[in-house]
Amino acid sequence: MQTKNRKRQLILKKWVRIVIVCILFFFASVSAYNIINGLLPKQNKSLYYSHKDYGKIDYKVYLKQNNFFEEEYLSKGKQYTSELIDYIDINFNYLYSGSKLTNIEYEYNINGEIIGEYENSTDSKSEIWNKKYVILENQKGKKYDSMFFNINKDLKLDYLKYNNEANNFKNQLKLAIDAKLLVKFNVTYTATIKDSDKKVRGSDTLELSIPLSKATMNITTKELKEDTKNLYDEELVPRNMKKVYINSVLLIITIVISGLLKDKLIINKKTYYMRIYNKILKNYADIIVEVSTKPNLENLEILEIKNFDDLVDTEEELKSPILLYEIKKQKESWFIIIHNKYAYRYILNCEDC
Repeated sequence: MQTKNRKRQLILKKWVRIVIVCILFFFASVSAYNIINGLLPKQNKSLYYSHKDYGKIDYKVYLKQNNFFEEEYLSKGKQYTSELIDYIDINFNYLYSGSKLTNIEYEYNINGEIIGEYENSTDSKSEIWNKKYVILENQKGKKYDSMFFNINKDLKLDYLKYNNEANNFKNQLKLAIDAKLLVKFNVTYTATIKDSDKKVRGSDTLELSIPLSKATMNITTKELKEDTKNLYDEELVPRNMKKVYINSVLLIITIVISGLLKDKLIINKKTYYMRIYNKILKNYADIIVEVSTKPNLENLEILEIKNFDDLVDTEEELKSPILLYEIKKQKESWFIIIHNKYAYRYILNCEDC
């Protein structure tokens, strides 16, 4: 039963080898990572300052005296009859708020721009007219030791002025264009954080798009949703040489252990097969006859022997030599005793190799 026990032992050792290799690989990988991590300086980021920007547009469309509406004005988000519009009352509300006290300088203005587009033969529109207006000159403001600033600006927009401008262009040039007025509220700011030299700069724009030269129209807006922006304080962390030294020692120990266990960890089935094959030839050369022709067992009753020791016992009893024929080189060999009508056979093979 020696060979069978040996093979069972090999299967057990295979699982042990897998566990050992995984452990050694884990320690080597962790040590190598920590060495690299310790050698490279890195940035530590901490939140230093955060701020929010928010902008909203509201408007009312005031009407001329008419027999159709009892209201003085129509509120935001409706469809409007252009001939009945007197003026548009617009409110721009902008808020900046931060997490620390700052000295803030800000500027804002309001610009207008008429854009005329013509539909060409490819069913796309091209801009053919553009006229810019300064509706509100640049305004400046300052706030000291504050965490926020707010701009709440009302504008009474003369809708008829811009609508007539678009109508004159269409009538004089006999062009069917789509015209709109863009009203832009522009804000820029610089906030200096108190007790530091750090500055936060930014700019935002709120916008209305008002159709011109239309029988009816609706106004669209581009507002500013609340958006948090962060400023980080970065610190360079130097190399951690203690970490490097400790993990270098661990890596060396892992490599040494791997070297010592190399022969036991890199054992395959073919190596085991050859070791058993050579051992049999060495110990029993006087009773084994190597043959180059495969024995003909067709008319014999084949008795399979489980281990080689039992085959040796059979040879001693029958006084008949053991024939050795290698079926596949370094993979499978047959050891056979032929006596009368029986063939006693022990097979040594290398499974899956």
